[in-house]
Amino acid sequence: MDTLPATVLRSMLTKECWSAFNDLVKPDVFTNMDYRKVFQHINELHEGTDKDLTISDIRMELESTYKDTRLEELDGIVTQVEEMEPRSPDELRRYIQKFLQREYLTEGANYVAAHIHSGEIDVETAFEFFARARELASVIDAEVLDFAQADLPGHADDRPMVTSLGVSDSLDAYLHGGVGAGELLIYLAPPSRGKTSFLWATGAAAAAQGRNVLGITLELSARKCVRRVDQCLTNFTRDELIGQPLRVSAARKDMPGKLYIKDWSYTGVTVDDIKALVVRMRQRGEPVDYLLVDYLELVKPVRYNRHAERHNWSQTAQDLRALAVDLHIPVITAWQVNREGSEQHVLSPRDVSECWDIVKHADIILGLNQSQAEMAERVMRVNIIKQRESTERPQVYLYCDMDRMIIRDGDEEADDDTTRTVGVRLGSGLHTDRNVPA
Repeated sequence: MDTLPATVLRSMLTKECWSAFNDLVKPDVFTNMDYRKVFQHINELHEGTDKDLTISDIRMELESTYKDTRLEELDGIVTQVEEMEPRSPDELRRYIQKFLQREYLTEGANYVAAHIHSGEIDVETAFEFFARARELASVIDAEVLDFAQADLPGHADDRPMVTSLGVSDSLDAYLHGGVGAGELLIYLAPPSRGKTSFLWATGAAAAAQGRNVLGITLELSARKCVRRVDQCLTNFTRDELIGQPLRVSAARKDMPGKLYIKDWSYTGVTVDDIKALVVRMRQRGEPVDYLLVDYLELVKPVRYNRHAERHNWSQTAQDLRALAVDLHIPVITAWQVNREGSEQHVLSPRDVSECWDIVKHADIILGLNQSQAEMAERVMRVNIIKQRESTERPQVYLYCDMDRMIIRDGDEEADDDTTRTVGVRLGSGLHTDRNVPA
């Protein structure tokens, strides 16, 4: 006996459960045609009464509609339903979730099996079933907040786990502390303008504040990313790093947080792959609470649409934002500007390349602006293109020496011995790909 759909039908005889879940449980969801037919009659009976239904009600409805063999088949389903214990709406939620996920996965598998050898298979149709199964957990478990019962200001933090970006006190102040858990921050810049350097500087700063950072590199090798972080810690040039390994080792050991690096360069990684890695790391005692993705344009869509590339990027950005919320962590990534944007003095939302929806899904977008003259003077202007905490859209001047990974407020005095950088207090370990198995 298939107890899962039987439990669902037994519970949904009550008006309370039917009212709570009839918008999710539709007759066409049932892959078993007999269960589907019985549920159709349950729906029809509920629509004609305000009371709970009984097993006798179902049997009388079937006897008035069917005869002989067909009646025996459906009565067998009713007998199975009768043997189940009815559940309360709260208890039924878990059964509904498992049942619907199973049915959508079965439907997807049946579609693939029926069309895989015909040459007429539509990948998008198959993925829709699997995607719906994946999304059901968040749909069914969704809770609502009673505004009258909400915590008053000062009693709850509506931006938990806010972490300084570590590159500018002024920028942090405009962003009300930095980036929070559940938020997606995007650095926007032309090619070779410092996106990767800012990403790893931000990650190093988070580790300096005790965060456990996972950096996903989709372009550079893990070794090159390690070198960027070592430079954040020491402000050494590449040659100086090679010449002073003991100081590099000491700087790594002083980090309060962890920094893990996963090298997935040019491997076609999706947001689901990234989420699975974070979950596995947490399960084995590596509590990742801060995520870097270098960078967004190289993440593959979970559901690829060959006819709509812009939709793919939009969906990937949306999935990455959802990952931040689901895992309760900040996600920091980067995006390129279009050709016109590479010639702008100050970047704006219209300079986002390929897909304007990126702006819609991000919580914070920071533009990295630099003319050739400013590059020679090691000046970078960072403007806030978007944030949700304020209408302020200022531009902050930074001193940026990318050869030494020194990034600081431009109006600060740099002492030769105590230059303020993002990495002077980093600590407890630098971990590369060998520590983060796929």
